[in-house]
Amino acid sequence: MVGEPKYSELDKLSGEIARCGRCGFCQSVCPVYQVTAHEEGVARGRNMFAKELIEGHVAISVKNEGFFKECLLCRACVEICFSAVKTDEIVLAGRRASNRIRGVSSLHRYVLNYLLTDHGRLGRAIRLASFGRTAGAVRLAQALDIFGWYGGKFRRADEFLGQMPRRFLRERLKKRRRSAIGTTAKATLREAFFFIGCGTNFMFPEVGESTINFLQKIGYEVTILANSCCGLPAHAHGAADTVERLAEANIRLLSESEGPIVTDCSSCASFMKRYPEILSAGGAGGSLIERAQAMSGRVRDVTEILSASSLAPTMEPAGEALRVTFHDPCHLSRHQKLSQAAREALRLLPGIEFIEMKEADWCCGGAGAFSVEYPDLSLQILERKVRNIEESGARIVATTCPACMMQLQSGLRQSGAAARRLVQVKHLVELARD
Repeated sequence: MVGEPKYSELDKLSGEIARCGRCGFCQSVCPVYQVTAHEEGVARGRNMFAKELIEGHVAISVKNEGFFKECLLCRACVEICFSAVKTDEIVLAGRRASNRIRGVSSLHRYVLNYLLTDHGRLGRAIRLASFGRTAGAVRLAQALDIFGWYGGKFRRADEFLGQMPRRFLRERLKKRRRSAIGTTAKATLREAFFFIGCGTNFMFPEVGESTINFLQKIGYEVTILANSCCGLPAHAHGAADTVERLAEANIRLLSESEGPIVTDCSSCASFMKRYPEILSAGGAGGSLIERAQAMSGRVRDVTEILSASSLAPTMEPAGEALRVTFHDPCHLSRHQKLSQAAREALRLLPGIEFIEMKEADWCCGGAGAFSVEYPDLSLQILERKVRNIEESGARIVATTCPACMMQLQSGLRQSGAAARRLVQVKHLVELARD
């Protein structure tokens, strides 16, 4: 009896892998390759490595895991590829195969299987990781590297810890009754369900408050969801079982309700819209996929609501126009195709002079755990983005992903632009609030 292929996750994508013509066009758009000039850092190299694994010529090891781990999953290569080879999906399959064969640490399993399912538990763990440098706190912080906030030997953690708010968003909202989070309009027939992403909750609570205030102003009654993590960090880590559990919990929470599910995290929005595809690929049952399809159709990136809102034109400009540029998160532009919606929203806001920066959709180098696992490479990728921001002459760089906000703030601090108060990082919804 012939057994299952050793790299079954990749073997299922063998047809996709074979479509790569190794032309090298991906080199020009890959942020990693533009820094390293190594073949393992570009799509054709990753696809060739996957092919070699399937054919049994090589085996996954610590020495070559960079082919799959050293990837931003930004999809720039997919867009430029003549055959549109889904290299990001191949990389993710490689990560799942690596986890199955080489295993996952017990602490990472604890984070994936226990903490991600509950914002309360996760918040307590993050607080613990931020208190001092005990051996236990260090180990926990290393395990939390799936978010890109901690990890390694705290090479980048100190600056992120310094940014941590005194109270998380859910803590700020805890004492507010539902009636206090209702609409500020005279009457409403609409209800919006606010999905709070991990980045908004734990790092940028002011963004979440701005989203609630904005939704109120345009006539929504806002229901705060007791949701779990959307599952994207686990997905990027190659933890398929955790993704299915998180998705099922969120689907169960929302399947009986109606109305838009709004989030101010483009990464969360992008991932939840893909629930049916991801669950189907993982072999989930038909009933769950049907509910996922119904739920995912209701997910709205707040950018979509901002661009269609009638609120902005009624706002009066105050003082001199703000010079604003926009950084496209990969999950907004390439995954959701909402680049133009973001610009339409900015142009609706009086008092703003929009400036298009060079390479606005070039990845900032954050990509969750990537910035922790490859801090030097991440910072080199970030330098290109910061240079383009500064050359634009804008005073504010807006974006719609909390992970990008953290990365951009880090880069601008290091360049000195933030200290000189030349450039601020804002979420798009904060500009609508202001």
